[in-house]
Amino acid sequence: KKRLEEDFGVPVVIVNDGEAAGYKLAADVSVAEEEVTNTLYLVLGTAMASSYFNKEGKLDNRILHELGNVIIDIAPNAFEHTFTKNRGAAQQYVSQYGVTNAAKICGIRFPENMPDYAKAKFVGRLLTEPQAVCKEYKLSEDASRLKEKAEATYRLLGRYIAALVLEMNCILPVKHVRLTGGVTLGGSDIFIDEARTILTDANID
Repeated sequence: KKRLEEDFGVPVVIVNDGEAAGYKLAADVSVAEEEVTNTLYLVLGTAMASSYFNKEGKLDNRILHELGNVIIDIAPNAFEHTFTKNRGAAQQYVSQYGVTNAAKICGIRFPENMPDYAKAKFVGRLLTEPQAVCKEYKLSEDASRLKEKAEATYRLLGRYIAALVLEMNCILPVKHVRLTGGVTLGGSDIFIDEARTILTDANID
């Protein structure tokens, strides 16, 4: 921090990635004059980042930065956190990891030697251009069937998101949820609708 301030001659603040994304949202909603009270902000990327706006609409930088560590699946065979190794941690459910893991549950088989970072995009392409993907990777499975599996994957992701939000709502009041990040570029209409259907009963939008 001190070195950066000396090199650039400006004040420097070092914050968590979720908090930084929260500041961006705060700026956006300020311009749009939107309300963000009791709002949970989730960044769905390779992993997951988060921030929370309290009842006064202020970014509370003391809490909810590492929601990826929150346990949302207590099954003995729950997915294992990449770093902590804790099973059932949200990082493996609400992120690109989550898309990949949900796809496996829904029966999608990834091409051999496909790197992990490419798998979520692969699922997204199965949703939007299944025939082209089948041709490119020489897949023998029917394209329409693969599209159905991709749709099921995103519905499952929506249920994961809802599970995390409902758990957080037991700790802090959550009235609104905002999503951003790379995962929202594919299948977002499906997983948002699925999550919204569940969260509506809890008066969360």
